[in-house]
Amino acid sequence: EGTEKRHISSLVTRYAMAYPAVRFRLAHDGRLVFRSAGGSQLKEVLIDVYGLETARQMLGVGDTKAGDTSPGTEHTAVDVRVSGYTSAPALSRANRSHITLFVNGRWVQDQGLTFAVIQAYHTILMKGRYPVALIMIEVPPADVDVNVHPTKAEVRFRDKRDVFSAVQRAVRRALVDSDPGRAPQGESAGPSARIGLASLQPVARFQAEMELPGAVAGQRLEPRQDSTEPLQAIGSEKAKLPWLRVVGQVGAAYIVAEGPGEIFLIDQHAAHERILYEQLMAQREEGLPTQTLLETTAVEVPPHEATLLEEHIGVLQRLGFMIEHFGGTTFAVRGIPALLGDVDPTAAIQAIADDLERGVGPMQKTIEKQIIMRVCKTAAVKAGQVLTQQEMSAIVRQLEGCESPYTCPHGRPTMLHLPAEQLARQFGRR
Repeated sequence: EGTEKRHISSLVTRYAMAYPAVRFRLAHDGRLVFRSAGGSQLKEVLIDVYGLETARQMLGVGDTKAGDTSPGTEHTAVDVRVSGYTSAPALSRANRSHITLFVNGRWVQDQGLTFAVIQAYHTILMKGRYPVALIMIEVPPADVDVNVHPTKAEVRFRDKRDVFSAVQRAVRRALVDSDPGRAPQGESAGPSARIGLASLQPVARFQAEMELPGAVAGQRLEPRQDSTEPLQAIGSEKAKLPWLRVVGQVGAAYIVAEGPGEIFLIDQHAAHERILYEQLMAQREEGLPTQTLLETTAVEVPPHEATLLEEHIGVLQRLGFMIEHFGGTTFAVRGIPALLGDVDPTAAIQAIADDLERGVGPMQKTIEKQIIMRVCKTAAVKAGQVLTQQEMSAIVRQLEGCESPYTCPHGRPTMLHLPAEQLARQFGRR
């Protein structure tokens, strides 16, 4: 039932955005969950769907012609008009489901056009982050085949490259026009865009005295004295770490440590995620501590995400979120897990809603574990944060006490290792 409600909400809200002049009203079980005024501008419907704060960060995408092709192209330019809204770089989501495409007034799901929107954000958004976009595409009916799929959810264009190019250019132009001085960032940025270590700021808040399962309250974990035992294979779930001596930090992302006969390179974010995950999993039965907010925060989400949050509100409350349904698509947040500290509660709830929308992944068996993993990912130190010697030692000492120290909760490795013998061979000592 919940899944059907979300599908219905998604369909109705999308067509409300496509036809802002039409008044839409949606109720579930007699309770109004969405309403658009009708006769209004598209920007006003965006407020109805996504909330005021999200709508403020949406940029207008103006009409563009596919015929603006560069000289020498061999493609026949078709008449394509692109309009709508796309999000500023500061607004992004963890999945592509918030990219909505309409072709001649019909909602379609087209991987090529979705990729065109994503490609427009190349070097602007971080990897794994996607924009919120509503893109209207108009082409002559003779240039598009709508009978590709029984539900007409997919279409085929006579010249898909021209359409792809028109969408990509229109979205990119909206981004550039909003901030002409924007410097490209991200994985493809050149050497000049790299950040020097000296410019990075130290970590403002760090759980240096965090307790792990089995630790005595208030007592820091001490190095184990069994470092003479041979190290088990990397990736073995129950393998324990030997005693490690922290040497330093590389690239503000990796901790260099020395073990008996080996050198370890530890991903500080993945390692801290593993530590937090095991701590929270051990505490979840008793309920996680909550940090009350100074002021109640109202969080607005799209109707289909509101249904998701309402379904799992009990789980969120057990995990330290003081949250309740305020009415419509608004939720009142009065507290967040203490572990999240100064994290923006709106961003935290939105990230959880994105995760719930994707469903339970292969590395977690329950919604509860999925939310805990999101909390850990949000609270863990990030790559790019310079750590003190004490903070690096705290991560390593606490990682030594974990049940599964070699992977983060998502299954990504926490460390790489280089045996001393291999190092000696590289230097010609063997």
